[in-house]
Amino acid sequence: MCIRDRFNGGTVETYGNSAILRNTATWGGGVYNSGGGTMNMNGNSTISGNMATGDGGGGIYNTGGSTVNMYGDSSITDNNAIQNGGGILNWGGIVNTNDWSSISDNNATYYGGGIANSGGTVTMNNQSCITGNTVTNQGGGIYNSWGIVNMNDGAAISGNSATSGGGILNLVGILNLDPGAVFDNTPNNIVG
Repeated sequence: MCIRDRFNGGTVETYGNSAILRNTATWGGGVYNSGGGTMNMNGNSTISGNMATGDGGGGIYNTGGSTVNMYGDSSITDNNAIQNGGGILNWGGIVNTNDWSSISDNNATYYGGGIANSGGTVTMNNQSCITGNTVTNQGGGIYNSWGIVNMNDGAAISGNSATSGGGILNLVGILNLDPGAVFDNTPNNIVG
């Protein structure tokens, strides 16, 4: 069963090796977070093997000013989106990755194998990584459209693949990062 936090601005917490596994939904295969809600992933928790059959968010669909916080080796991995955001579709929300957390091995068709960020903010801190994600079209690691991407403290985007923007495809967005932190992506690291 996937998790829905819609319209009430509540908080969902995952702890201690907990898992959200193998769910299917139109938006947000694993988690649909909306209405100003907060999703906190802690302590090796994972969201894996989920699928979004509609607009996207194989692992998480984050919208409506909501927030996703990843801590303590938490992971979003092996999720699929038929359209956008294999790991996360962030539509006007906030995504913070911290403490060696990872978004890896997710897949999407159109935009954002790891994250599709549209008008939201993604901040990567403290050795967190986006790696091994794939998309048929653009933005293997991150597709950033009218949004902001911040990278700090050894965060990295590597080993992702796309037709264009293997690491990041930036479309009228803001990137605050060291270009050297985006490396070994196919066919290129940053476009836009």
